[in-house]
Amino acid sequence: MSMVATHFSQKGPMLGLEFSFNFRSATRIDKVLLMSWRVTKIKYKDSLKGNLVWLVGSITDSEGEEIISSSGKILLTNEL
Repeated sequence: MSMVATHFSQKGPMLGLEFSFNFRSATRIDKVLLMSWRVTKIKYKDSLKGNLVWLVGSITDSEGEEIISSSGKILLTNEL
């Protein structure tokens, strides 16, 4: 979630609305992990005066095994 907040707050006011995580596998402390988020949908909402942004994310290890899968929704607006 901090990656999402750091990235999108540079573009203007934002608010995290929903996040969920599924822990798929354990990992060792010495593993190299890749964390990523991808925007899947953007929709302007008049009542909120901003864009709703849907995201999917994952954490995978160096062998490509998914450790965590995630999804989220944020609001980007100039009105906050």
